[in-house]
Amino acid sequence: MPEQAAELAKQAMQQVAELRDEILAHIKSGQGAYDVAAARARLAQLDLPDFPGDDPAAMELGILLALCDGKPAKRIRKPLWRLSRVRLGAGQSAAFREFQDLVLTFEERGNSFEGFMPVVYFDLVNHAPIWADAAAAVDAVTRVAGLCFINSGTLLGAVREGALIAHDDDLDLCLMLEAGTMEQAAEAWIAAYHALRAAKLVPKPPKRNNGVFKLRGSSGINIDLFPGWIAEGRAYIYPHTCGTVPAAAVLPLASCAKTGLPIPADAEAVLASNYGESWRVPDAGYVFSWGKANRRFERFREALVADMSRWD
Repeated sequence: MPEQAAELAKQAMQQVAELRDEILAHIKSGQGAYDVAAARARLAQLDLPDFPGDDPAAMELGILLALCDGKPAKRIRKPLWRLSRVRLGAGQSAAFREFQDLVLTFEERGNSFEGFMPVVYFDLVNHAPIWADAAAAVDAVTRVAGLCFINSGTLLGAVREGALIAHDDDLDLCLMLEAGTMEQAAEAWIAAYHALRAAKLVPKPPKRNNGVFKLRGSSGINIDLFPGWIAEGRAYIYPHTCGTVPAAAVLPLASCAKTGLPIPADAEAVLASNYGESWRVPDAGYVFSWGKANRRFERFREALVADMSRWD
C-alpha cells in the first residue's frame, strides 16, 4: 500500500541520517579510519534506488563515505555543489558552511585536494572584496576592450537588493561591442578575446560556450563576461536580451546608486528582459532557459565557431 511504502521510505531515510550522524561523530572525535565497507553494506540493505536524491542527510552521507574512503576531494565537488543548492534553497546556509568546513579538514587527513575549489556563495562571504573585484574587472575590461557594465545576477542584486544575491556564486559583466549584425558581433567578440587574452584578463580559451569569457578576480570569485551590442536601434545582450529592449535602455550607461558601478540606462527594463516582469520578487529556484536563449542567438553562436582558427 502507498502508506506502508511511504512509512518504509521514511524509516530508511531516518537510518541514513543516523548513519551520517555516526560518521560525523567519528570524524569529530578524532578517531582513526572509519569502516567504510561496513557503512556501505548497511546502506545497501536499505534498498534506496534514488540515493542520495535531494535529501541533505543522504547527500552528506555520500560525500563523507567518499572522503572516508580516501577519494580525492575533486570527486565530491559536484555532490557538494548540489548539496549547497539544497541547503541554501532551504535557508540553511549555516548548516552548509559547517559541513563544508568539515570537508576541508580531510586535506589534513591525507585526501588529495588538488583541483578542488570549495563552494563559495555570497551568503557565506564578505561582500566588500567581491564588489572591489567587480569594479576592478569593469575598469580593466573597459580599458582594454570597450564599455563594460554589471549584468544579469550581479545587476539584479545591485538594483533590487543593493547587495550581492545570497545564493549567487559569481559575478556577471557585459562588454558592449561595435557591431550591427550577429555575424559582426561574433567577429568583434573574437577580437575582444584576443585583446583580453593579451592583457592576461582571460586566463584560458573558452571551452563549452564561446559566448562567455571566464575572468578571475583577486578574491577567487569567477567573473563571467558576456557580449552585448546595438543593432538597428535595439539592444542585444547574450544570452538574455535579443532585441527586446531599445538601445536607449542600455546606452548611455548610468551609475548604480548603491555600488557606483556602471549599469544600463534603464536597468529595470533590462532586468525584465532577463528575468521577466516578476524580477522584483526573489526566487531562489529561478533557472535560466539556456536552450531558448541559444536558439534566439543561433546566428551569433554559429558565427563564433564557423572558423575555429580565428580563436588561435
